[in-house]
Amino acid sequence: HLFKSLNTLLHHRCFFGFQTKNPSKDWVANGAFGALPDHWFVARALDTVLSMRSLPGAFERPTMFGPKLITKLLVKEGLNSYSSCGTMVRDIYLCPTETFYPYAFDEEFDESCITPETLAVHHWSKSWEKDVPDWVRRAKSVRKGLIKAQAQLPALWTAKLPKPG
Repeated sequence: HLFKSLNTLLHHRCFFGFQTKNPSKDWVANGAFGALPDHWFVARALDTVLSMRSLPGAFERPTMFGPKLITKLLVKEGLNSYSSCGTMVRDIYLCPTETFYPYAFDEEFDESCITPETLAVHHWSKSWEKDVPDWVRRAKSVRKGLIKAQAQLPALWTAKLPKPG
């Protein structure tokens, strides 16, 4: 969802966006990026993808061709910190989360996440979830329900129960 022109990024030879502020295997995403034709980093990422083989039943597989790969390659090039002003790794500019990912994949979109720095919003379609085995999706759903129920327990403990008859 494009909110503003990407012209402010066009002076960079290549750009990607952080999707989280804290380091993780999925720190930098490729859901929104740009590069000059034949940029060395995009070529390296493509060569890496083309040489990879899927591992049957591997839980990391759904995103290993995207954010995990981009993050891993950027770390090899020197990525080691996040900055709210953006981060340079060689000639690659890494936009702060607010630029493309102002809300996390486990959050619901709300217009209040849009800031003056937001150029576009990557809406999480969670397309990787279709590759996750059904039993894992069910287990995650049960876990999410238990966490939600656990969060409500303090309110139940402090609620006044009616006195018996």
